[in-house]
Amino acid sequence: MKKIILPKNGKPRFFFSKRCRHALVIYRIIGTVLLLQLLQLTVFGAATMDYTLTDEGKRAMTPLCYSCDEVIGYLGDKGGTFSDASDIYIDKSDNIYITDTEKNRIIMLDENGSYLREFTNSGKLSGPQSVFVCDNGDLFVADTNNKQIVHIDGNDREIETFVKPETEVLGDDTDFLVSRLAVSDRGLIYVVQSQQFMAIDSKNDFKGFVGANKVGFSLKEFFVRTFGSDIQKEKMTYNQAATYNSFEIGGDGLIYAVANDNKNQIRVLNMDGENLFPEGRYGETSFDEDTAAVKESVFVDICVDESGIIYALDRSSGRICVYTAEGDNLVIFGGLGEVRGKFQLPVAMDSNSKGEIFVLDASNGTVHKFTPTSYMNNLKQAYVLFRNGEYDKSADICNNVLSVNNNSCFINTLIGRIEYKRKNFDTAMSYFEKAGNRKQYAKAFSEARHNVFREYFVWIVIAAVVVLATVIFIIAKVRRKAEKIVDDYYSGG
Repeated sequence: MKKIILPKNGKPRFFFSKRCRHALVIYRIIGTVLLLQLLQLTVFGAATMDYTLTDEGKRAMTPLCYSCDEVIGYLGDKGGTFSDASDIYIDKSDNIYITDTEKNRIIMLDENGSYLREFTNSGKLSGPQSVFVCDNGDLFVADTNNKQIVHIDGNDREIETFVKPETEVLGDDTDFLVSRLAVSDRGLIYVVQSQQFMAIDSKNDFKGFVGANKVGFSLKEFFVRTFGSDIQKEKMTYNQAATYNSFEIGGDGLIYAVANDNKNQIRVLNMDGENLFPEGRYGETSFDEDTAAVKESVFVDICVDESGIIYALDRSSGRICVYTAEGDNLVIFGGLGEVRGKFQLPVAMDSNSKGEIFVLDASNGTVHKFTPTSYMNNLKQAYVLFRNGEYDKSADICNNVLSVNNNSCFINTLIGRIEYKRKNFDTAMSYFEKAGNRKQYAKAFSEARHNVFREYFVWIVIAAVVVLATVIFIIAKVRRKAEKIVDDYYSGG
């Protein structure tokens, strides 16, 4: 430092030498680099962790379960880009089919995301919204704007069309605007019809509805309907049954569906329409800091892999929620954003035979490919072995997972179930307690209590008899004493 000059306001200004100024610049550069490195470490740390939800809805961090390895966008000169796409389907050979709604085509890619060909039904498709691919390569396309379902072969030749079936159940004002469809092994075509699924056979005949949603009872509506005036009835807003957003027919023949509801959003229906999936609220409730509004999960698509693991796509948060058939949350990953593995407007997803997940982002015309990590593969393997009754092998894998993540809610629950199957109810209770699974803990506690009762049944009976005899003896003695006191009183004693 050379000198100090007092300006007019009396405050000193410091002038540094040229060497000092260079040193300050260098320090600033070093500080900026260190700050960037710190930010990179923070981003990297966030990207290497996923999370799961406890029964109380709290987040529990878990090692990375899925990594986004690739983003499919531009498909070359032949395929170009897809715009306003609405559906994605993966066939048995892991070929990928994208319903490119705005360009009126179905794009076919190979398992690596390379363009193969496209289907347009000779240029007659109009606003298609969904596709189902048969094992022989035939396609059933929801030709939405044409109000029909078109069946075309692998060479884009039209085989047949399905229009609105003739039935009194469907009124004249009901449009046949198909948004999602699937074909069962029996050849029945299932389409989403608002609050239920409609089945059509190969002759275009109506075969009935499946999985109709019911409207819950409302005391307010009851009183208005019963005692309200005509004006009150006109102004009354009545509850509507939840609508289905999407569905898939699994390899087990069950319908896996997501409903636009606040609870029971995920449903697994048999052909009688009975929901086999545990009832409850699924997804994650989030808080929007900008609008101070509470955001509920809105599931827009669902798929199930070969191991029976269920994936539900939440449009409001951009996250994929992974569940077992018993309703246990395995992991939640993804999110909203503009980087790889994040979405702007997720609309559909599907899985292939390798357990890879493909998510379609309609906003920017991309497909994000997620590959399961070794940690996730261990979770799935442990679950599959458990479902097959191989409890010892499943327990070995579970213990290996616990060595990596000792606080895994799912693994602790799974070991608890294994110990429950082995009738080690006390041990099962300890694992359920660690997992925070109150429902399973109560179930194990009930069995443990019955075990104690059965073990000490004879002694409990003897103790009960002794207590009962003692009570009877005391009552009799007190009664005799009371009678003697009364007799002495009346005899002048």
